[in-house]
Amino acid sequence: MIRFANYNDAYKIASIYEDAKELFSELGYFQWKGEYPNINNAMHDINNNQILIIENDNDIISTLTIMYEIDHNYDNIDGKWLNNNRYVSIHRNCTNKKYYHQGYMKRLFIEAEHVIKSKGINNIRIDTHKNNIYMQNLLKSLGYKECGIITLLNRSDLDDNLRIAYQKVLI
Repeated sequence: MIRFANYNDAYKIASIYEDAKELFSELGYFQWKGEYPNINNAMHDINNNQILIIENDNDIISTLTIMYEIDHNYDNIDGKWLNNNRYVSIHRNCTNKKYYHQGYMKRLFIEAEHVIKSKGINNIRIDTHKNNIYMQNLLKSLGYKECGIITLLNRSDLDDNLRIAYQKVLI
């Protein structure tokens, strides 16, 4: 079942964030590092009704955050966005390690696109680390277009704050 997260889900979501950090570390890059993301991010996003999850038998499989506010990380791009229309951004998307490579994140993205479009928004922006081949392949398979490179703001905890930026225009 796909639904929006509630406060009872927060610690499970934070645990999935830790799964992702562990995976990134095993793969030799640090898209997320240290305290980010954490339970506070999950609680904030739940409070704003921004986390979409897919679950099975009370087990959260995948999670993603739909952010409706302007993301200033996307103000400057070495490249070019497809357009400058209103957009939402998707962040903090990850999967419980018990369910890696089973297609759940793709299903969650498709549902997120339906939710976004139902709100009258036709543009989605997202970014990922240059070494996150899984996410790059997923985005390309869903029709996201690579637009250039952005630099993450206020992330001095990272050794590499450059990210590949993507955009999709929903039809």
